[in-house]
Amino acid sequence: MPPETIIGYNKPYHFINKTVWVTSNTTIFLKTDDKPMCACGVNNTQYRIDNGKWKMYSQPFRVTGECVHIIQYYSIDNLNNKEKTKSQIVYVDNTPPETTLEIKGSHVGDPFTSKPFFVTTNTHFLLHSKDNQSECNVGARNIYYRIWNIYSGWSNWSIYQDGPFSTPGFTLKEECLHYIEYYSDDYLGNKETVHNISCYVDNTPPTTIGYG
Repeated sequence: MPPETIIGYNKPYHFINKTVWVTSNTTIFLKTDDKPMCACGVNNTQYRIDNGKWKMYSQPFRVTGECVHIIQYYSIDNLNNKEKTKSQIVYVDNTPPETTLEIKGSHVGDPFTSKPFFVTTNTHFLLHSKDNQSECNVGARNIYYRIWNIYSGWSNWSIYQDGPFSTPGFTLKEECLHYIEYYSDDYLGNKETVHNISCYVDNTPPTTIGYG
């Protein structure tokens, strides 16, 4: 009987059913066993990527280049019994998700310009993440955010979750200057660059002074 070869992955990797996603930093290994008691032993294992040149396997390897790749492999024992060639499709995803900010409720200005941006404590901040630019993206996992205010400084990073439909997103509870930072990651640990905006919370109405 020929040897039996299995393929494995060191982190990061992610399975959805039988489909596997990796990054270009993921190392892929081949493990071969010549199981029967009277087996003569494994002579060598061969593999190739995307119908390239066959190589003798000696150590874990990486697959570079975004999107889909095909790895083929087999082993031969010391009597030249050859295993049937196996194939595995892998998707390489090095691209982080993209997060967008949506403002609902009273606000003045634009948080993405140099002009001052004003909100109230009833203004809702909604975060949306997408990782579906192509079939090769593994999918967004979490959105993280934190808030700074002049009274207590930075909060801890929190995982963003929408509230009930009547109160989506989050609000700011204190008046005056705030900073909000946010980013997303995917199931391979690809992290987006942190976004940062500043805004002023103003719940105080103007005061009118009369002169008699």
